[in-house]
Amino acid sequence: MVNNNISLRRLYDALEALAGTTIRIREQGVFDVEEAASLIGRRVTSLTVPQAGKRADWQVQILATLMNAMQRFRTFIDFRTLAVLPNGAASHLYLLLKSEAGRETEWPVARLAEIAGLTSRSGSHVKAKLTEALEVLVCGKVRKSARGKAVHTEGKGVAMGADKKGKPVFRSTNRQTLSFSPLVKAFTFRTDSRGQERLKITLAD
Repeated sequence: MVNNNISLRRLYDALEALAGTTIRIREQGVFDVEEAASLIGRRVTSLTVPQAGKRADWQVQILATLMNAMQRFRTFIDFRTLAVLPNGAASHLYLLLKSEAGRETEWPVARLAEIAGLTSRSGSHVKAKLTEALEVLVCGKVRKSARGKAVHTEGKGVAMGADKKGKPVFRSTNRQTLSFSPLVKAFTFRTDSRGQERLKITLAD
């Protein structure tokens, strides 16, 4: 129950952060709405320990202004792709790159890492994590745990040898490979004249 409450607290903090985040939808350099719309309009939450036989209810309301804009400009975000991507840097970079007007963009590595939610003081660690996230966006495939789903098919899984009769024995796995349309064609790191490391990203056609 303690772990459950910790998860609820993290979710609550994430909702609070999203509630304070506003965006505007842009298509070919023109903003669809003059004023920024909140990502989340209302939250109904409960952090109290649920009583026996009862569960806490959570409700998130997305403002109509934002949803209407997304409905018109479907090229901005594909929620099916977002659902496939792992939480963290890959998702953050996906949202950023989908809002870019051109096919090529270049950022200081430190700034891009901040946007991607990477806070390590180790430059090599940050660079490795950025590379890992971008490689996911290049290949268009990700391995994820299938929580709440039985994805094992009879005769498939990880081979664990054979039984006494020589029949292969498989260990069931709850991980699956999910695919989406690659967003990034290529990316390169470089150091500018001031010694600042930068990252150039070319989007896929």
